[in-house]
Amino acid sequence: MDLFTFDFVPYKRNLAGHLGYPVGRQFFDPELAAETFQDHIEQFQLCEEVGFDGISLNEHHGSPYGLDNSPNVLLAYIARATQRIKLTMLGNLLPIHGHPLRVAEELAMLDVLTRGRLIAGFVRGIPREPLVYSLPLHETKTRFNEALEVILGAWTQDLFTHNGPHYHYDSVDMWPRPYQQPHPPVLRCPQPGVENRGQLSADTQGQATTRDLSRGGGGGWPPRVRCGHRVWAAPVCRRDAG
Repeated sequence: MDLFTFDFVPYKRNLAGHLGYPVGRQFFDPELAAETFQDHIEQFQLCEEVGFDGISLNEHHGSPYGLDNSPNVLLAYIARATQRIKLTMLGNLLPIHGHPLRVAEELAMLDVLTRGRLIAGFVRGIPREPLVYSLPLHETKTRFNEALEVILGAWTQDLFTHNGPHYHYDSVDMWPRPYQQPHPPVLRCPQPGVENRGQLSADTQGQATTRDLSRGGGGGWPPRVRCGHRVWAAPVCRRDAG
């Protein structure tokens, strides 16, 4: 069993009752934000020290609920502060990224820089993200699916050409390529809908494996099943018997 930690990187100050959108810049303290990031970096270093297999970050926008606007940037910083721990995206919000090819390039760079510590996750996001980026909510599904096709194609094809409703590329020769071949492990978590409610997908060798979690049986689990549980850690004083 692999043990991963999942972190939203929430703002250090409790802003309960002020989490609607917009929050308001009067609640933002730059020093507290800097302390928030430093606290979490130290936490991830401790996770590596005590034996965690990986850390997981997600992407949110316009909220103190999660300060990680760019997991690519933050995981690059964490990679420099750690040595072996796996780095998991849960994940890049594909619909709001103007060029999925840029996402593919950044993740390939991170995979090379870390010599294969990356696990790439892709999500559609919650309605807040399209609101922040002025993106029509009804476009997020098609943009997500097409962007994922672009990223996997750029990672695996010698010359990548794509012409879709949202993105167009002609004979792209992407450099650098991912360190892990054909590409890093991929987790795909589209926003639940009528046609994909409860699904979990994983792609470790270029072929997706999917299970519908809303119904029992069928579909088969991905090669490595990931389950999440909340845990709390606190200092413990040990008193030896006798």
